[in-house]
Amino acid sequence: MKKNEKYHHGNLRSALVETAAEMISQEGLEQLTLRALGRRVGVSRTAPYRHFADKTALLCAVAENGFDQLTRSYQKINQDISLGGLTRLKKIGMAYIKFALKNPGPYRLMFGHDITRQYRTPQLLAAEERTFNEFLGAVEAFKEDFTITSDEVILVAITAWSTVHGLSTLLIDGQIHITNDSSGSPTLLTDDIGRNEDDMQKLIDYSMKTLDDFWIMVSDRYRK
Repeated sequence: MKKNEKYHHGNLRSALVETAAEMISQEGLEQLTLRALGRRVGVSRTAPYRHFADKTALLCAVAENGFDQLTRSYQKINQDISLGGLTRLKKIGMAYIKFALKNPGPYRLMFGHDITRQYRTPQLLAAEERTFNEFLGAVEAFKEDFTITSDEVILVAITAWSTVHGLSTLLIDGQIHITNDSSGSPTLLTDDIGRNEDDMQKLIDYSMKTLDDFWIMVSDRYRK
């Protein structure tokens, strides 16, 4: 990113958060410092400290921003009244996977242990809750179409989340890759290798099929 490309008067905090997210994805969490961030954005070394007391506060802001992005994508799906409960959940699952693939650094930060529970800001905790509640809203819509009970809503939500989270983690860690055989079926790997755009699209398509299979299984279990 060129210096000051995202920075205009009055939005330095947003520029710092966005650039920090990029740096985490590109260079790793260990390389991120407030001073290095200031250099990348093109401001003085001390400027980031006017918005963030320390690196932990910055990381909380990056994670909070990630949850806000997920919430907005979930809200767009949930507000589409033309979607049935099952379709809504499939779309939310794909939104989760696409977010992870596009934002691997912030994704790991949001769901990892780099920010311990005791240091998470109230704003970050609230952002996490908004995201999960929006997700639960989709499960509630699914409940209306199937025989799932209120007590089972949280179990279905956790199972669905576990499925997309596990698949997302395998994808961004390079543990799933498209083979060169005629079927184009994914295979598990033991190390990370490069992927081109066509491979990534195949992975997303395969993820969609995986989610379809998962929700067919769940819907068969609860179908009215």
